[in-house]
Amino acid sequence: MKVAYINPFINACIDVFETFAGLVSTPGKPAAGMHPGDHGSIKAVIGLNGHGIKGYFIISFSQTFLEKIVAGLFGKQTSASMAEINDLAGELTNMITGNAKAQLSKQGYFFDVAVPRISHTLPDIPVYMKDTPVIMVPFTTPSGDYTIEASMKTIAENFAADHQEMFTIAEFSKLCRLSPARVKSFLRTGFLKGIQNPDKQWLIHRDQIDKFK
Repeated sequence: MKVAYINPFINACIDVFETFAGLVSTPGKPAAGMHPGDHGSIKAVIGLNGHGIKGYFIISFSQTFLEKIVAGLFGKQTSASMAEINDLAGELTNMITGNAKAQLSKQGYFFDVAVPRISHTLPDIPVYMKDTPVIMVPFTTPSGDYTIEASMKTIAENFAADHQEMFTIAEFSKLCRLSPARVKSFLRTGFLKGIQNPDKQWLIHRDQIDKFK
């Protein structure tokens, strides 16, 4: 796994916690391992599967940390049920992963954001990811600590293994009656999924046309 893959998640954590909860997150030193660690009592796990990348992302919190966020959002007298705490963990994970997805799409990696799975134990890791290193980054905030872990690897076959037709931006824009600039903007946001060849030319999968029918 390239260490650069974790940077969008670090940036996303800093942005989301500051915007959503008014907390300044300070990342610690990244560490690598071959399996996730047991860093917090509540873990939100989300799979990363798409064109260019597959893997998973985990963010671990303590219950106390999430309770402090709820209190800060709704008042110091507010108490939260475990269901509400779990929902908050899932929502934070959704926002962080969505933010990181947008950053990774600019590098040519696209994946879908699934519904986070909340776990109070160490999550099961897909068999196909067990030989891929996990990058762990701890964060400190005024309300407590949390930890993120990510394990990703590129999908070598990308679209090519599907044996389906690929289009350049110019070709795709004619088929969909969109300007090339509009097609590029959809690629940047991740709405359209494509890959870049060694010459940095975008190629777009035939099935992406269906989004404009």
